[in-house]
Amino acid sequence: DSSTRMQYAIARLEDPYALQREGAPLLAGTFVHAQLLGITVPDLIVLPHHALRQGNQVLVMDAEQRLRQRQVNVLRSDAEQVYINNGLAAGDQVIISPVQVPIEGMRVNPEPAGA
Repeated sequence: DSSTRMQYAIARLEDPYALQREGAPLLAGTFVHAQLLGITVPDLIVLPHHALRQGNQVLVMDAEQRLRQRQVNVLRSDAEQVYINNGLAAGDQVIISPVQVPIEGMRVNPEPAGA
């Protein structure tokens, strides 16, 4: 839920009414403390979805302020963000502004941060 930052889930429980185990039954609507296990993806980069171009490419600016196209691996995406786990390195400056006709090596003029 975007307004409360809550994630609702449905859990399947073995013996919720404590018919074959000791303890109190878990009645419908009861609040519980649960722990969910998952995986952690190291070095995951999150970008706005509009930064991703066709063919899983993003545009970056190199040290000489030239445009470069990079092939990336998209691990997951949603309507707002893409989650990239390969193809970008620490310090890469991703171009998120729209570029109508990107030409490899063309000069780019970065905007100052917060502009």
